[in-house]
Amino acid sequence: MKIKTLLVFFGICMVIFLGGCDMPSDPLPLIHCPPGELVAPQLGTPYSWSTIDDTTPTLIASYTAITYPYPAPSLAYDCFVQKYHFYLSTGPDFTDEIGGVSNSGFWTSAPLQPGEMYRWAAAAISEDIEGPMSSYSYFFIGPDCAVSEMVAPILLEPADDAVVGELHPTLTWENPLECHPTHYWVDLSTNPSFPNVANGGQSPGPATYYQPSSALVNCETYYWRVKARGDGMGESGPFSEMRSFRVQETGTFCLAPIEMPELIETVPPGPPEFRGLMNANCRSNPWVLNNEVGFLPEGGIAILLGLNQDASWGFFKLMNDRECWVIMSAVEQQPPGSTLDPSLYPVIAHDSQPEPTEESAPPPASSCSQITDPRKCEAESACYWNKDANACKAK
Repeated sequence: MKIKTLLVFFGICMVIFLGGCDMPSDPLPLIHCPPGELVAPQLGTPYSWSTIDDTTPTLIASYTAITYPYPAPSLAYDCFVQKYHFYLSTGPDFTDEIGGVSNSGFWTSAPLQPGEMYRWAAAAISEDIEGPMSSYSYFFIGPDCAVSEMVAPILLEPADDAVVGELHPTLTWENPLECHPTHYWVDLSTNPSFPNVANGGQSPGPATYYQPSSALVNCETYYWRVKARGDGMGESGPFSEMRSFRVQETGTFCLAPIEMPELIETVPPGPPEFRGLMNANCRSNPWVLNNEVGFLPEGGIAILLGLNQDASWGFFKLMNDRECWVIMSAVEQQPPGSTLDPSLYPVIAHDSQPEPTEESAPPPASSCSQITDPRKCEAESACYWNKDANACKAK
C-alpha cells in the first residue's frame, strides 16, 4: 500500500514539474557573417601609446555582428567571422609587415625588438574574403628609461639643410636605447639659439616623431633639436645635434637665401650667460621652501632657459647640465650692463606654491629692510636683495 501511495505521489509531482517548464527553444543560427557586410573589428590590447615589457605580445581584437538578420543589429553569436587578419609593422617608417592570420580574436607575435615602436590593426575574414581594416594603434616594447639612462636622440628627417614642401612637416628621430622615456621635447625655431620655441612641443608619449600644430612660415629656415624627458620637473636627457631645414611649399617660389661673405659671422651668438652675484641655491620650484636641488656659486655661469610669470625667478641650466630655478636677483646677465628682455623667454610651468604653515610663516615685511647682508637677505623666504636699491626688500 505504501509503495502504491509513493508511486501516485511521484507521478503527480512529475506532472506538476513538467507542466511548469517550457521546452528549450531552438538555438539561433550560427553562420559566417556575409562578406559584403563585414565591418572593421574593435582593437583591444595593447592599448595605443602604451609601453609593454613583453617582447611577444598577444594582440586582441573583437567583432560585433550587425548583419544578421540584416539590417537590424543582433547579438555577436548571430553571425561570426571565420578568421582575423592582424597587421603589424615596425616604426618609425612602418615599411615591413610581420603580422599574421588567426582563427580567433587573439594572435601572438614573433619576438619583437626592445626599444622599438610598433603599429597594428585588424580586419575580419568571412568565407575567405577580408573586410575593412580597423584604424591603427601604436605601442612600444621595452621598460621606461631612468633619467641616468637617457641619451641624445638620433635625428632622421628632415635631413640637415633639406627643403621641405609642406607647412606641417613631420620631424622624426631614432631612440638608440632599449627603454623608452615618458615623452620627447622638440625645440623648433627660426633662431639657432632657440630664444623662442613657440613652434616646438611634446611628442605623443614616447613616439619618435613630432608635427607642429601651427603652420610654419613659407620660405623660412627653421632649426630643430630633440631631447628625452621623464615624469618629474627637470628630468631630461641631453639634446641631440641641431639641424636646419627650409620650408618651400610645393608650387610656390622662394628667393634663394643670401650667402654672406666668409669673413662675416653668420651664426648668431648662443643664449646669453648669467653670472652668479652670490652663492645661490638652485631649486625645483620658484620659491624658497627646502626644495634645493642644485647650487650656483658666486661667479658661476648658468644659461637661462625661461622665466616664471613675473620674471622674478629664472629656470637655468647649470654647468653640470642640471636644470632648476634661481632667483633673478642673485644673477647678472653677461656681459655686465646687459638688459634682460623677458619677452624673449618662454614662461616655464611649475608646481603651485604651498600655503605657509604657522611654524614656517615668513617674517614680517618690515624685518626685511633691517637686513643689510645680501646672503642673510636671500636666506629669508620672504625677502630678496634689490641690486638697484642695494637693500633687502620684502617679496
